[in-house]
Amino acid sequence: MRSTRKKVSESEAARQIEGWRTSGMPLPKWCAERGLDGRSLRYWVDRSAPASVIRMVDVTPTPPRASAPFSPPVQICIEDVTLFVPDGFSDDTLARVLRAVRGC
Repeated sequence: MRSTRKKVSESEAARQIEGWRTSGMPLPKWCAERGLDGRSLRYWVDRSAPASVIRMVDVTPTPPRASAPFSPPVQICIEDVTLFVPDGFSDDTLARVLRAVRGC
């Protein structure tokens, strides 16, 4: 069976990467809506990043509430990233983490 997704050239990839980055959408969803091969575009995103750039995000969790009963962490899977979020984790910190994951 032949794939209906189209591959992108280097010049088209640069244009598509800029469109994706300004959209704020997750890469797989953005590509699916446009019929693009997300793997190919991810390759170009990774290739266009300078080798010396390291993506770092300040994630300082707040301590869990002492009076809260134990509950297992929530597991969040986004593409090839899995996050384990304990009960009582700061909403603001989680929002920063999710924005960072979406930007990768």
